[in-house]
Amino acid sequence: MNVKILPLFLLISGMLHAQLQQKVDALAIAAEMQAGQLVFIAKDLNTGKTLASHDTQKRISPASTLKILTCYAAMDILGADHVFVTKVGASGKVNADGVLIGDLIIEAGGDPALESDDFMKEYGNGSPIAAQVMASLKARGIKSIQGNIIIDESIYSGEDIPDEWTWQDMGNYYAAGAHAFTYKENMFVAELQSTEQIGAVTRLRSVKPDQAGITFINEVTGAAIRGDEAYFYGAPGSKVMRLHGKIPLGEQSFTVKGAMPDPATSFKSELSSMFEKTGIKGLGMETESKVAKDIMGSTMVEEYLVLESPRLESLIAHTLMESDNLYAEHFLRQISRAKKGNGSTADGLEKLMEWCKEKGLNTGSITVKDGSGLSRGNAVTAEFMVALLERLSKETYFEAFKNGLPVAGRSGSMNRMGKGTSIEGKLWAKSGYIEGARGYVGYVLKGGSYTAFCMLAEDYLFSPTAMRLKMEEVMVEMGE
Repeated sequence: MNVKILPLFLLISGMLHAQLQQKVDALAIAAEMQAGQLVFIAKDLNTGKTLASHDTQKRISPASTLKILTCYAAMDILGADHVFVTKVGASGKVNADGVLIGDLIIEAGGDPALESDDFMKEYGNGSPIAAQVMASLKARGIKSIQGNIIIDESIYSGEDIPDEWTWQDMGNYYAAGAHAFTYKENMFVAELQSTEQIGAVTRLRSVKPDQAGITFINEVTGAAIRGDEAYFYGAPGSKVMRLHGKIPLGEQSFTVKGAMPDPATSFKSELSSMFEKTGIKGLGMETESKVAKDIMGSTMVEEYLVLESPRLESLIAHTLMESDNLYAEHFLRQISRAKKGNGSTADGLEKLMEWCKEKGLNTGSITVKDGSGLSRGNAVTAEFMVALLERLSKETYFEAFKNGLPVAGRSGSMNRMGKGTSIEGKLWAKSGYIEGARGYVGYVLKGGSYTAFCMLAEDYLFSPTAMRLKMEEVMVEMGE
């Protein structure tokens, strides 16, 4: 009789894989999951073997894990060294009296990081952009300007937010539109003051930076709560923004973040105010946008200032670590700009699907409505996401990309996950969360080999915290 004896490491490996499958199955059949769904797959990228799986071909919301797709495509199409360029110049000459006979022109480059707190020091001398523009005028002896401020946003076309974003999200900082001219991440801060009376309407003390031409209607009340339950209603180009919801009682300076409806006008207002304080006169009050796309190439224009963003690789790392929706939407529009020349979200999505097919990915199983994952219309399969991760792992820039992801027990949204366990410092993942949906997509390093995994859930009855803890248990098991 022939008896086959399996090597010990194979026996142990099989047992561990069985334990992972049991952990996934237990979560899938939990009473709290009966009205919802869980999809999961873990694949050893060295052997190509699937270690555990569940409903790998079911479509489900990816939430912010979709950013891996957008960022990977941007890195591949635009290149790690790509930079966004903003130019400042004029349509005329400066006469002997220091008068600029013409308009001040700012050519927007679709830069999501312009005057961002995280990247401020990497632009010029690190001072505010308005101050750098003013310095460039003073360097040329300009004392007054005979024309207007023209902000050329023609690098982009179409709407500044994806079609399927909801009214509930628009107006809030995390749903800021990806305008061709973006600054301060298109975010403003409203300062509210509440009394000790429950239900009393709060006082809107200030809005910074100033949102010129915008009327704010404040209906936020004080309540016996601890956190921020206030939100904005408004859309790009809107002239009215409404504040709803609640903030804690007895707050003297409670801040709520909103999305600028018109960043170009906000910046123009800041610039005009700074010029007036420093004695430069004659600026017009009109801000024009969407002007001829080749205006800066005209012989009638002299460049005063050129501002370059950090390398795309750095911006992608920021996007993945901070789960920044604005940057992801800019990347999608820049893909359209690079591939089709018009910078629209719709064409960016079309080119994204073409790129997926070129990479050998099955686009028939997914629906993508934006670049960030905020749209409830997005749907992917676990099988697609792991195929994406596997393809990414073969790129020369894989390590740089992977290192931009949050690390279990160390950074970003994974900071509290897996601390003191086998996955601390050895699991890199993009998390995703929107109401009713949560997920994690990334890599685990074990025994010198990477495992790619996708775990997404929606419509569960667990609390958000309980769902996070259940998913953490599965990820820890992957590292055992």
